[in-house]
Amino acid sequence: MAKSDLDAVAKALERGDYQTAFGEIKSLADQGNPEAQFKIGIIFAYGKDVSKNQSEATAWFRKAAAQGYANAQYALALIYNEGQGVEKDYAQAVKWFERAAKQGLAPAQYGLAVKYGQG
Repeated sequence: MAKSDLDAVAKALERGDYQTAFGEIKSLADQGNPEAQFKIGIIFAYGKDVSKNQSEATAWFRKAAAQGYANAQYALALIYNEGQGVEKDYAQAVKWFERAAKQGLAPAQYGLAVKYGQG
């Protein structure tokens, strides 16, 4: 995200204007920004100022992950590994752990090592 976009979100959060902050991030996510898509996923996953919705979170994580955003890839790995709103699918978990791990994301590297250790 551009610094000015982040500044607008930060200012809205400082004012306690979560609706504006969400709108700013959502607008960027709708434009295809993977970092914003990941953040929208987090908002839905944890129910931050919106109703908690794991399906919506997963959909936003997928959009960001498809663009190579490592944190979203890691989030998808965890979702598949734990079966959070989806069927547990260890093959999918490994796939997403691998993609994030190749980008140097340490938690993904650890998650991948654990999956390999489990066979």
